[in-house]
Formats: sequence, structure tokens, C-alpha cells
Amino acid sequence: MRICVFGAGVIGSLYAGRLAAAGHELTVVARGDRLASIEREGIVLEDEPSGERLAVRVEAAPGLDPERSWDVVIVALRKDQLSSALPELAANRVTPRFVSMINSADGSRSLAAAVGEARLSLGFP
Repeated sequence: MRICVFGAGVIGSLYAGRLAAAGHELTVVARGDRLASIEREGIVLEDEPSGERLAVRVEAAPGLDPERSWDVVIVALRKDQLSSALPELAANRVTPRFVSMINSADGSRSLAAAVGEARLSLGFP
């Protein structure tokens, strides 16, 4: 599958890393230092108890391309980050499915209004 993870914090990075390791084609939308880190090193996940490290290469992007279609966009943001991202998410009218991984049930309402209820599924981090 072609998957975009919008947000590269703890939840977004964990899902992006695991999905990429499973063979999916991943794009990760990140900003600032995190974007630079992903471009340089990929997504690096470390299991503290075992010390096992997983490093995977993914496409890193500073924003969501409004004309590019993925099979799904996973929105992995904190509720306080969502309002500034809504215009960018709403501008992409070609991706058929968005999955909300927002850390608040209320955040999904504004995301549904932006991308359309028919295109939104609720996930759980």
C-alpha cells in the first residue's frame, strides 16, 4: 500500500516505521529538525528492553502534496496541532481514505469536516 503518515511524533513514527518494515511504501510528513532527521537517518525505532533497533528508509516531506494520491493518509497529530494542519489536509481531494490517530475524540470532528466524513475512519493510537 501507498501510505502517508502526517505527523512524525511518537505515534506517527512508530506506525510509519512498522508499516515501512512490513513492506509498505511510506511518506512521512514532518517539520523542522524531525524532517531533517528522517531525511538523514530514516525512521529509527528502538526497543528499550531488548535493545533491538529497527531503521527504515521512508520518503520525508515538509507537507502534504494536494495532488498526490495515497491509499491512505494516517493523521497522527496531537489535538493542539490539528487546527493548523486542517487546510493542508483538506486541500488533498484525491486520497480516498484518511485515518484519524488524533489523541482526542473531539479532534476527529474537525478533521471529518475538513476531509469529508465519507473519507474518514477512526483509528486508535
